[in-house]
Amino acid sequence: ISFGVAAYSLLSAPAPEQDVDVEPSYSHHVRDGNNNFTDLQQKQLQNYRDGKALIINVHITHHAGTTFCSEMKRWGTVPSFACLGGENWNETVLPPHGDRPWTANVTEERTDLLRSYFHMISWEFGRIPEPPLSETEWEYEHLISVYITRNPLDRLLSGGGAVNRQFGTLEDRTLDQWWAYSNSTHTDNFALNRLTGGTCVDGDQTPESCLEKGKELLGRFTFVLDQECLPESIAAFAQILGKPLPDQETSRTYNKVPKSAASTARDRIRSDEIYEYLVERNKMDTAMHEWSKGISLVRCDGLVDG
Repeated sequence: ISFGVAAYSLLSAPAPEQDVDVEPSYSHHVRDGNNNFTDLQQKQLQNYRDGKALIINVHITHHAGTTFCSEMKRWGTVPSFACLGGENWNETVLPPHGDRPWTANVTEERTDLLRSYFHMISWEFGRIPEPPLSETEWEYEHLISVYITRNPLDRLLSGGGAVNRQFGTLEDRTLDQWWAYSNSTHTDNFALNRLTGGTCVDGDQTPESCLEKGKELLGRFTFVLDQECLPESIAAFAQILGKPLPDQETSRTYNKVPKSAASTARDRIRSDEIYEYLVERNKMDTAMHEWSKGISLVRCDGLVDG
């Protein structure tokens, strides 16, 4: 059975009513190139099922972190504000919620401490992470790491308050504003820049070594999910961890439909010259995204329609 067909079949399976120990019933493309979990990943998964591992979602801004958080709230206690912090984050006993990423020497201690309060937390990065993400001990057996990959051109069309104030909204942006936006840090290999700690990105001159640095980091993660087929990806993620599948009627996972599903980036940019410029400028970020799709939990291009 192909991975796409197996993943798709998850959607028709009944959601478990309670946490149970389950083994994966379908293939999972992992970092070593085999359709199996590594020994380390198996330990991380079982520790989570046993209530001893913490999920950390490394959320690049506009990479479906809010949707993922909303689903994680159904699984158990998470930080009350966007899974980042909030009223239930007790900073008298917990590290400051903005103190991230963690270095290797504090990863184990902080993971175990936070697991006693939450089953999942999010680290959002609109800024460049300091220290770099590579310094966290992602190999800790009580930590499950998640990264959601997204097409870079779709991401840069997501806008947001700061972008819209500075460069105008997508619908009303002038040609001059488009060029200003296209030459800003918001459109310079945004995800790759954050994954590599801001050390090597340089527009269309970004070297191949920068891409390899990003691959090396994601190769250490437990899961890569693909925003293009996020409902199927979260369903597969839930089944592996013995959690309920997203509710197709009420879950944000199904109800939040990205604009990219209705129209292409080229159509929304409305200028071939700017579109081609952004494609060239973000070619390494796009290569990172295409590579990460190949190691994602669900291969979106392998899904079959019902």
